[in-house]
Amino acid sequence: MNMKKLNMKKLWRMAEKRVPNRVVQTVKQYKRGKETYYFLPFNLEYKGEIYYCVQYEPTEQILVVREDGTVPYYDEAKKVIELSARVAAANAALNIRAEHLLRTRTIQTYRHILSLLEKIEKELKDRLSPEIREDLETFRQVSKYQIEKRREMEDAIARGREVLEKVFQEFRVTEEDIKEMRKLQLQLGKAMYDRNQAQLRSFEKRERLMRALIFRIPPWKILLWMRYLILLFYHRNMMNRIRPEDKKPIQEMERAFRGEYTDSDIAILHKMKRSARNPSAPSTNLDREIPKENVTSWSNGFIGDRNDFRS
Repeated sequence: MNMKKLNMKKLWRMAEKRVPNRVVQTVKQYKRGKETYYFLPFNLEYKGEIYYCVQYEPTEQILVVREDGTVPYYDEAKKVIELSARVAAANAALNIRAEHLLRTRTIQTYRHILSLLEKIEKELKDRLSPEIREDLETFRQVSKYQIEKRREMEDAIARGREVLEKVFQEFRVTEEDIKEMRKLQLQLGKAMYDRNQAQLRSFEKRERLMRALIFRIPPWKILLWMRYLILLFYHRNMMNRIRPEDKKPIQEMERAFRGEYTDSDIAILHKMKRSARNPSAPSTNLDREIPKENVTSWSNGFIGDRNDFRS
């Protein structure tokens, strides 16, 4: 499976070369003043039409253009914007932010914890009460669970990157691709959520174990004390309580698992749709005045590193 981070710099540089000239000419006609522009590195197939999305800088306004170079009314373009935003979100989760997750040594850490627990249990087997053994077993099981969830995360990232790579290589995304990416995003998020919840639920027993071991380890067992201190370090660096600033992200994640739009999803989509340069149909009277502040760009997914992409 593909665990290599996709080369987004190259994709951005090559995007315009893969766009029909009639689309490029339309984009240039809609350019204002000294604006620059860039195309998203794919076109979108939706209801039998092929669409291209472009973002102008520095206004961060968006234009959707059909393959024949014509500009659809906003009512038609808004669904294309929404679907493109989902691709951007998938790229952020499965490609950009996932790179940090892949650099963490989670499996090695929890294997080390399992080894420490085994050695401590072996040396103190006659000194451990049934309650302490139960707490030790809880620590062991939550550590195994962390390894299991890490593998689920790696699987979601690898499969997600395969879909993204196909999309960027073929320069086309379909609704089926977007559904698959969304499913893998949720798999990744659910594994992270379950992992953290398991750490939170096990805190009291892990804490009780660490306190009890202080009174069970003989003073002369220097190596055992060293193992204890390493285990204590790992214990303290697990998720042991929810900080106030963590509550809202957790609630947002739970809403996503239920298939609901999160507050941040709604805010981003609202701003992106209001920033569309596509005209309203003559028969509609939509309030689509461009906000004075810069709009959150696609970028939460593609352009976290936009300056790098365009260097």
